[in-house]
Amino acid sequence: MALPYESRATSLRALEADHAPDGWPAVQMRDISALLDEVDALRTLCETLKQEAQIHAQESRTQRSIVHACYRAATGGTGEPGNWHGAKPVEEIIDALRQRAEAAEQQTQHHREVLLAISVASTTDPRARSMASDALAAHIKEAKP
Repeated sequence: MALPYESRATSLRALEADHAPDGWPAVQMRDISALLDEVDALRTLCETLKQEAQIHAQESRTQRSIVHACYRAATGGTGEPGNWHGAKPVEEIIDALRQRAEAAEQQTQHHREVLLAISVASTTDPRARSMASDALAAHIKEAKP
């Protein structure tokens, strides 16, 4: 089944065989009007698609800028020579930060235990020393998986 444009165009092209380019063919105005309407609709569609493409291009530039800023932040301002590495540099930095956070948490835990031990050792009251010692033992038991 031919599209409306194709059938109209074929009908009008058939007139070319019977008439000279500057002649007066017997055409039907409805065919010309219909073709002009289709041309107008296609021009409108073309303009709409062009605007959408421009919007998508701007969104792409914005995203590229965000990725570049992430690379700069992840590499200490040196940037990234290309985007073919994907998210890998950023993931590596995040993993390194997680490891540092876990190490800091372990150090904090160790310092708490030391402070509790000092508290136990410095207590002269036997009853307070026993309570502090029990608290230290409970704390150490909680800390171990």
